[in-house]
Amino acid sequence: GESYSVVGLESFYVKEHEIVIPAEYNGKPVTRIESIGDDITRVTIPATVVEIDARSVVSSTNSLTVIEIDENNPCFKAIDGSVYSKDGKTLIFYSHGKKDEVVNIPDFVTVIGPSAFYDNNTIKSVVIPNSVTKISAYAFDQCYSIVNVTIPESVQIIEKYAFFYCTALEAITLPESITQMADALFAGCTKLANVTLPQNLKNIGHNAFANCTSLESIELPAALQVIGYNAFEGCSSLKSVTIPKMVSVISSCAFRECSALTTVAILSSIQSIESEAFAYCKSLKTINFSGSVETWKSIYGYRNNWDEGAGDFTVICTDGEVKRPLE
Repeated sequence: GESYSVVGLESFYVKEHEIVIPAEYNGKPVTRIESIGDDITRVTIPATVVEIDARSVVSSTNSLTVIEIDENNPCFKAIDGSVYSKDGKTLIFYSHGKKDEVVNIPDFVTVIGPSAFYDNNTIKSVVIPNSVTKISAYAFDQCYSIVNVTIPESVQIIEKYAFFYCTALEAITLPESITQMADALFAGCTKLANVTLPQNLKNIGHNAFANCTSLESIELPAALQVIGYNAFEGCSSLKSVTIPKMVSVISSCAFRECSALTTVAILSSIQSIESEAFAYCKSLKTINFSGSVETWKSIYGYRNNWDEGAGDFTVICTDGEVKRPLE
């Protein structure tokens, strides 16, 4: 190639735990950083570097506290041990070595970049300022110690896997500005027990709350139209759910293995219940359906194992009841 990507840094040490990345190596410019090293505490980055793989960098170092970037670098600058875009508006990555339990993101930031806090197991609380409009994919992915996150109304976009496997996260309130909930947003957040969704939310992405095993209840907003596949799969504490009126399809595996689920209310003019949507909901006793027995039988009659392994529930319709198995 015409340039170098920095992966192994052994030859760049200037003293123990400190490295200076050269602008040129073997006659070619160094333009990309992919890793730094677990024992590195201080790094100097040249003006030639225009790409930083944040996910690889933060996962390769737990000690980095001091970052210096050449003032002539066109893409990045360092502030207090973290890397930002040149204009300061995007937080590229937050150094693991800082060991802060509470993080207040600066109010000049508008975008939290992809994997910016990936695999940080020190942070317990994050305060996001009103300047932020976007939380990028994987931003807080596998931050196992985060208990509290404050998301302001200014945030309009939260991308996929942003809080994936934040296993200590206990509560979240999504701002009213959010209308689309990305895939696997809170998947694997095993202590997440309190969730407040925005009233204008239209779409819950695939696997959005999968394996949130502490979630006992959730109020789905009236504006909701789409529940993605596997959205609540494995929410083993979820006891009841009401499917809003505008939802026409309950996607495959949406509530699969919700083993504590006893009651489901379907307010919508549902057109189909897809494969394994309520499979292995072994405690399911009652489905309250806001349609007729005939309509229910037409839905139920399309056998696609949507209730495989579920309890022997009763469907209460507007004009009668239907027991499982279909009478």
